[in-house]
Amino acid sequence: MRHLILLAACILLMSAAGRLQAREGFEPRFQGVSPDYQLTLARIIYRRMRSSGYRTLSGGVATVVFTVERSGTVSASTIKMPSGSPYIDALALAAVRVGSTFPPFPPDLKADRLTATVPLRFHSGP
Repeated sequence: MRHLILLAACILLMSAAGRLQAREGFEPRFQGVSPDYQLTLARIIYRRMRSSGYRTLSGGVATVVFTVERSGTVSASTIKMPSGSPYIDALALAAVRVGSTFPPFPPDLKADRLTATVPLRFHSGP
């Protein structure tokens, strides 16, 4: 059940982050990207979060900013808003670490790179 919550949170937070950025005067992240490709990215990030094997008494949300090149390679990643826990921040960065890969961009996506801002929620529990 916790895993389904993480996937749902990741997908919902990806869209919420775009709305928040737009409200703050920033360009929405992943503008012009198909929902299918966004869902693919969310599933991969969720799988990486789940496989991290994190264990913490308290959960947290770390907001990461990362850049994906056309090939699918992550070329940059950083914490935009820390969770307050160095452990959770490290886990969030590991989910989008530099050098990791996602699927290449679909042919209809003409950008050379995409920069995404995604809040990643880690729940407490064993």
